Amino acid sequence: MPSHEVSLEQQQRTEFLRSLSRVGTTFALLLVPGYALGLHFYAGALSLILAALIFALLPWIARRTSIAVSAHLAALAFTGGVSIFAFVRGDLPLGALVFLILSPVVLAYLVGPKAAMGWALVGVIVIGVVLWRVETGRAHTLAQLETPEALAQKNGFEAFGLIGMLLLMTSMALSVDRRRRVVEQERLRLLKELNERAAGARLGRLASGVAHEINNPLAWMTSGLSFLQERFSNDPDPEVGEVIGDVVQGAQRLAVIVSDLQAVSYRDTLPTDAADPVRVLRIVKSLATAEVGRRGVLKVETPAHLPRIRGNEGALAELLLELVLDSTSKDVLLNAESLEGRVVFLLSPVIATEFDRARSMLSTWGGGVEVIAGVARLSLPHAQ
Repeated sequence: MPSHEVSLEQQQRTEFLRSLSRVGTTFALLLVPGYALGLHFYAGALSLILAALIFALLPWIARRTSIAVSAHLAALAFTGGVSIFAFVRGDLPLGALVFLILSPVVLAYLVGPKAAMGWALVGVIVIGVVLWRVETGRAHTLAQLETPEALAQKNGFEAFGLIGMLLLMTSMALSVDRRRRVVEQERLRLLKELNERAAGARLGRLASGVAHEINNPLAWMTSGLSFLQERFSNDPDPEVGEVIGDVVQGAQRLAVIVSDLQAVSYRDTLPTDAADPVRVLRIVKSLATAEVGRRGVLKVETPAHLPRIRGNEGALAELLLELVLDSTSKDVLLNAESLEGRVVFLLSPVIATEFDRARSMLSTWGGGVEVIAGVARLSLPHAQ
């Protein structure tokens, strides 16, 4: 399973554990006054305080150990509390039975089906033991629980237990729903990224084909122009030499554009340990100037020299090209500088631009992305 999916799953389970901790702690503490002051059943009140303490510590225990350990402790609190109250009452009240059912449900969500089956078996054993004690006459209810006041409150306590169960189930349902929505958002994001990569791959293949088709006749043109320069080098008419020189410069410019297209198209075959940031800036300027020029001005400040960096020239140029073209600003400024062992590309202004893909790509080369005061800083370390 990819690391981002593992992280997402972990976050959802942690969130549910916190909800379980809050509801369980609150529920147990609300029962304490009734058992201590109403029924004068101090052992029961003490057990509830202990259960509340266990529930309150569940998130802390999960951080120090694991979610599985906290989940098993929660199930132990559920089952232990039910066992104690069944023993002192001499029966198994409906509210307690519901809490026995909760243990495997919680374990199924937080740990897995095997743990849930184990605690379900424990619940069956508890019910079997209680029924055996009741049927054989070994079960006896404590005297303080048989007073008229205690009997009058019996239904209230069972109703309160059912309410607590409903709160816990509601908490679980809300957590599952939040998890579903987050997973759906992640699925849509990954689908969008996949579609963008597929479109980029199609564009890359198209650019590769175009570059190949241009490259062949360009080679013939260059060869022919070299022949013409030699042939008319001593021509008395200076305009002939000037025209041929202009055509040669145009051919050289076209060769640079083809080379830039090939760098972006064949990025998967380029080395990733010694990219030339000056060439990257030149590629972006060459391919993006016309598009940005339709709405404003693209200003690319290219230093005379920059240290080589870790990364892939084609992939980095494609990334910067995408960020420049996605910018909603009329004018765009792109430059680079070397600072403390890293080359930093500066893109501004940045308005509502997403950098998730940039962060993911640059992190593979030891780089990073920061956005400060409308300026995006994409940094990569110098090549070794």
